Amino acid sequence: MVVNRFNCSTLTMRKRVASRSGLFVPRKCLKRNRMSSREEEEKDRISELPDDILVHILSYMNCKEAARTSALSSRWKEMWMHTPTLDFDVMGDYMKLPSDFALIPGEATKYVDCVNRVLKLHKAKESITEFKVRFDIRKCHQGYIDGWVKFACSQQRLEKLDFSFLDARYYLHNEPETSVFPNPLTLSGGGFRSLKELCFKSINVNDDVLAYFVGNCQLLERLVVHYSHHLEHLQVTGPNLKLKHLELVWCDRLELVRVSDTNIVSIVFETCGDLQLHNVPSLVRVNFPRMTEPVESVLSRLSCCAFSQLEMLHLAVSHRLIQKMEMQEFPQLTKVKELLIYTEPQEDFSLIGLTSLLRASPNLQTFVLELSWFKPDRTRREWKEALESPLEHLKEVLVYGYHGCASEVELLAYIFRNSTALEKLTIDPQEKRDMPVPEYPHKMEELQAAKRVAKHYAETQLTEIAPEHVNLFIL
Repeated sequence: MVVNRFNCSTLTMRKRVASRSGLFVPRKCLKRNRMSSREEEEKDRISELPDDILVHILSYMNCKEAARTSALSSRWKEMWMHTPTLDFDVMGDYMKLPSDFALIPGEATKYVDCVNRVLKLHKAKESITEFKVRFDIRKCHQGYIDGWVKFACSQQRLEKLDFSFLDARYYLHNEPETSVFPNPLTLSGGGFRSLKELCFKSINVNDDVLAYFVGNCQLLERLVVHYSHHLEHLQVTGPNLKLKHLELVWCDRLELVRVSDTNIVSIVFETCGDLQLHNVPSLVRVNFPRMTEPVESVLSRLSCCAFSQLEMLHLAVSHRLIQKMEMQEFPQLTKVKELLIYTEPQEDFSLIGLTSLLRASPNLQTFVLELSWFKPDRTRREWKEALESPLEHLKEVLVYGYHGCASEVELLAYIFRNSTALEKLTIDPQEKRDMPVPEYPHKMEELQAAKRVAKHYAETQLTEIAPEHVNLFIL
């Protein structure tokens, strides 16, 4: 049995709408105007606003929230049908429910029916700027998806399109269950000419589909593709392209991505295949969240930009590769100001090899370390040696997933010794990538207990060695 958690009074809904607009007036302020408590509750300043302002306020809500406002009064009954944003993202609600909830027969059908009903009732079809659908949608719903794509293609002002299906929390992303995005060349309409942001997650898109969007959507600035099984090649080239952000994650058949002669600013590349970069003078942010490649191989891909222009570098590095980096020398990354490393160490594998990347970043200002430990070992041991090198510009260090192992302490001690400008160290025993598990209370209790223990170790270990000028925050 699923409990409806979303009922609220009319007054509460008015307050929620008001909070979106910044016009909610607390009761104590109204008392200054000598109103009675009954008059205070009945005072409706929001509904006095012009229609276009109310519609603008509603555009910041998803469709579910906006539709609830129809209960406020007769004037609000159809107001939500005029919003330019169609946001059907309800995964946040279902993430709070048991993980088998999405498997309940009929839930996806109810969701699909809801989307279709809203599209039919909506009265601002010529002014839609955002269309987002996010739920457990699989290949059995392909016919409905085709209809949504046709609807989106007919929107002359559409700027944001987001189809995020088959959430990773519930299923493996296997091809037979994954729906397919139809070729836009077979559709009639505006052709997505106003599109600025495009997101595909767990929906198969092939080479022709992405080539169409990259080549025909001249205003496209952001392209995100996760878990597509049909994508093999992608080419982003040409100085006239507006594309600023490219994100490719777990596209298992991808062989080659070529980016050249563009003003792209950031790239996230977590997938198979080769990434080739040429003449990308604006590229300053790169994220390689994979742990299969040596760091030197990643940097060689970035040789056209890493050594002269890269400002933010995010890498996932296996603990075994870190072991081999202890005495390694990398090319100087003179512009890098933020370095993030994600790793999954075991027992008490040393992290001191990361100092080679710190030494290669002479202008580093922020260092972030994300740890996901497997069987952490807190046995005391002597610290390993590393080449000392001044980190003159390092001001902030953040460590997620701290457990109190010797490898963590020896790395932080190295940073303390070499960072004269360090101002702030934040320690969070919680792993950055932890997902909520409300259906398993005992797991939540275990996580909280482990966090308390790790916090105790952090307080004991780091307060002794942290310099006085460093502000230490243990969460």
